[in-house]
Amino acid sequence: NLLMVDVVEGPHRFRFRLMGTSLVDAAHRELTGKFFDEADITGYEPDVLEDYAEVVRTRNPICRIRHYDPAPGSFMEHWKTYERLLLPLATDGSHIDRILGCSYPLGERHLMPPGA
Repeated sequence: NLLMVDVVEGPHRFRFRLMGTSLVDAAHRELTGKFFDEADITGYEPDVLEDYAEVVRTRNPICRIRHYDPAPGSFMEHWKTYERLLLPLATDGSHIDRILGCSYPLGERHLMPPGA
């Protein structure tokens, strides 16, 4: 459920550097190496882009619960409610150039083993 995102060309351009297996399975596609605007994250893009831009702008981590009503067969169709944690990273110790994140569907938490 982990992912790493590159911050490219300012605070509103992002590229998936690494996408964990659970997220690839949930998205029904591999997005590693793609920019967000190439990834077809229809229905999720406004909140997703704002969350990542906020991390860059404020230089602070965020943790949010998001609710969606995706169309059947669309991106992340069964993740109607999930929690997202985003952590800013700076290779040079100052400029936010990567974001480490994780996302978990809240409706599936009962399936996770204790302590996970």
